[in-house]
Amino acid sequence: MSNLYHKYFYYILYYFYSAINIFANISADKREEWAKYEKYRNSKIKLLRVKEWKDNFNNLNNLGIYFLQEINHIKSLSKEDLASYFQAAFTTNICGPPSGDILPKKHKSLFDKSYKFINTLKNKNADQTAYLIYDMIGLTNIFAETKEVIDTLNYQAKREAKKHCHEYKNTLKKFTDLYKETEKEYFLAIDILDHNDIENSFCKFMIKFTKIYNSASHIHSILYDMYNKYIYTTRTPIMP
Repeated sequence: MSNLYHKYFYYILYYFYSAINIFANISADKREEWAKYEKYRNSKIKLLRVKEWKDNFNNLNNLGIYFLQEINHIKSLSKEDLASYFQAAFTTNICGPPSGDILPKKHKSLFDKSYKFINTLKNKNADQTAYLIYDMIGLTNIFAETKEVIDTLNYQAKREAKKHCHEYKNTLKKFTDLYKETEKEYFLAIDILDHNDIENSFCKFMIKFTKIYNSASHIHSILYDMYNKYIYTTRTPIMP
């Protein structure tokens, strides 16, 4: 696995499992920077997406400096590194497999098809391409975190939540089913992208993507609230 992926997964694991310990041992400046990034991160997840990519680009940019930093990083990648980076848009797990290959085999053909689109679009509009990759990976991050919370509510914290299980189990099942359906729709939407029909296929994709992203963000918020309400008794909240 390239350093790009190590960095990608490190951020997620860092957020889930190390925040409190590290927060206590870093300097005040770094704590402040961490707080700023977390504010940006939470805001970008909750930000409603619209079908016009330029509007999304500008709205994300207005949230803080981090967006353009990530966009410029994506634009700076070599063709080989960009292909590796783009694989993260196809994994919805927090941790990669032991093999180090984060691209699931079942999505290999879809990746190949959509990466042709990415390469063609990059030659036409680098900002649009970087935005697309950024938000696709952002969505799979949401899926990964949502899945982690579902697993936590179902398995990892039974002793803490047992007395509350009857209060949330029906809601959990409802939103777990919605999560699975939304994830399925995402991969179906990717198949719309066609390097032989850049403009039309991108517009069609964005109509689908907007609905999928906003739905995933809502599910993410509901389940995190549920976690913090019912598993908070002996743990630190994982979302503000």
